[in-house]
Amino acid sequence: MKSFDIGTTILELRKQNNLTQEKLANMLGISAGAISKWETGNSTPNISLISPLARALNTTTDFLLSFKEQLSEKEITEIKEDLKELFLHQGNGVGKEKCKEYIREYPTSINLKFIIASIINMYGSIFENTNSDNILKNKEYALSLYEEVVKSNDVKYTNISLFSMASIHMTLGNYEESEKIINKLIPYCIDPMTIYPMILKKQNKSTEAKKSSQTLLLKYINQSISMLIMMSIIARDALEYDKCNYYLETAFKLEETFEVGIGLSSYEYCKLYIQKQDYPKAAQWFETYTDKLLSAKFDYFESEYFDTIILETKVNEQKLIRKNLIKAIISENEFKILENEEKYQFAIAKLKK
Repeated sequence: MKSFDIGTTILELRKQNNLTQEKLANMLGISAGAISKWETGNSTPNISLISPLARALNTTTDFLLSFKEQLSEKEITEIKEDLKELFLHQGNGVGKEKCKEYIREYPTSINLKFIIASIINMYGSIFENTNSDNILKNKEYALSLYEEVVKSNDVKYTNISLFSMASIHMTLGNYEESEKIINKLIPYCIDPMTIYPMILKKQNKSTEAKKSSQTLLLKYINQSISMLIMMSIIARDALEYDKCNYYLETAFKLEETFEVGIGLSSYEYCKLYIQKQDYPKAAQWFETYTDKLLSAKFDYFESEYFDTIILETKVNEQKLIRKNLIKAIISENEFKILENEEKYQFAIAKLKK
């Protein structure tokens, strides 16, 4: 993707219009030497010449100055990959600064703001300590970008931006604000995609129908696991341990059957038995959780249910994210109460290795 380079733009447009440097110079009332200096980057046109120059080259001032309201899908993809690489390999500071640079370059691009907000929200805390001020600042910056996207009323991005805003507000402790946003989304909770696979199949597009079905299945399985875990947490807080166990057992079966996730039900089982002060059982579930985390696959190509799904996050990126998660688990104070348990010690040793 090109950065701002008016000289190159002038050169390309001049050739497209079959103009010599002398002819373009005569149209503008300047010397051919001035045109040559522009095109070689040794100088730039005076601001008073921008409009006449645009007319002479049959273009707009926006195009001449490399200004774009929106970016193509290809350009957005390139930017997304560039930013992910920076965040993962050079850190949050470098990544965030590049985000701001892109925003300055394309200040009215809604799809760019949406992508940058999503990347900062996802990757802006990977290499930060849990209580870092940088995490808070990154979340607030992502929130401000999502707000701009919502104000644009672009239907393609509005609902997902609202959902992301609600999630960020929840993370920041702004629970009432998060609830207000979710209430705005509730009237639109009917998912039209549920009939999409059937539409595709009726048109004999079986491959597309299968991929769409698998994508929806994965989405709803993950959501079901999340809701079961939430129900288990509510039951645990109410000391309803039988209910908590029942919900976690179902979540665990879903994870096992569909081979999804990184063992979050095992993680919650561990917390349940810590609360019940059954530390040997808690350590056993902690070991199960770490085994699930370490053995979780990075793609679905061998899955009977999701073999058409290609994840957006690449394998090397997932490995970096998972490595950071493992570091966080090793230092997690909540589990230190298990440090005298052999299974906990064995699990921690595996994580460190």
